[in-house]
Amino acid sequence: GSPWTVTGYGFGPGEEVGFMVGSQTAGTARADSNGNFVYETTMPVTPSGAQTLVAKGVSSGTTASAGYTVAEVYPGLALGTYAGAPGESITFIGSGYLPNEPIQILTDRTGAEAVHSFTADASGSFSNGGWLVPNDFAAGELSLTIKGLHSFTEKTIVYYVTGR
Repeated sequence: GSPWTVTGYGFGPGEEVGFMVGSQTAGTARADSNGNFVYETTMPVTPSGAQTLVAKGVSSGTTASAGYTVAEVYPGLALGTYAGAPGESITFIGSGYLPNEPIQILTDRTGAEAVHSFTADASGSFSNGGWLVPNDFAAGELSLTIKGLHSFTEKTIVYYVTGR
């Protein structure tokens, strides 16, 4: 999601140039009359580590590539409380996520479907208490997985559901 400028040369005059990162389309640009282009966009969402951007001329088939590295994200996570009865809210407190990153909450009792979603702020932090422990959850440990959808981070934290 960061601003990104891609420049290239050696393509056909006026040729459309497509960009790919892995199997993800990252956009298109049009080369000028000299076969050069400047493409301003936002960096595609990809996992941390080495990535390769490939530019390909649509009509000439000319390709060029450039490598770049997406930095690792080291988020911190806490809960406002670590135990409570069904019907009580859980406050998720986090920092170190990507700016404005979508966050999903999953539980070991509900499977792969998110039970709650919200967005980190512009500094990558959040304090969100919008999820209530369902009334039908029995007492015992509840594993909560917090997923950053742009940084691809997953952290699991345990909450204890108490009796009523």
